Amino acid sequence: MPPRSYPKAPAPGPIRASSGAGRVRTGPAPASAKALASEFARYFGIPVTARMTQAQITDAVCHTCNRVGVRLVVIDEIHRLNPRTTTGAETADLLKDLAERIRATSVYAGIDVSAHPHLPVASVPASPRRHGRR
Repeated sequence: MPPRSYPKAPAPGPIRASSGAGRVRTGPAPASAKALASEFARYFGIPVTARMTQAQITDAVCHTCNRVGVRLVVIDEIHRLNPRTTTGAETADLLKDLAERIRATSVYAGIDVSAHPHLPVASVPASPRRHGRR
């Protein structure tokens, strides 16, 4: 089977979930924490109904991620997240919950995140810098 090809420029605010099998999924940026949890569920084929709570969806997503052996979760466009708003705070809480409950490495990527004081993320310089004297 030929390898899958993915667009070079995904939609703004993509979500990428990678399992041990090397599958990658890119999707649009959801507007709320429940929408983000639902997007993860949709990727894994977990049926979601309108009556399900965010907690129920998150439980199913975490269980499935751990069962199938997801090893890496990448969240791009993190600089668009503003935890000072209600929706942003709920989404930040969901991301923290997912990072704590899924046995995988979580990576958050964005543009100039060190310039956004409301994002509690560590930035890694593009090139290594030497600290101290030699």
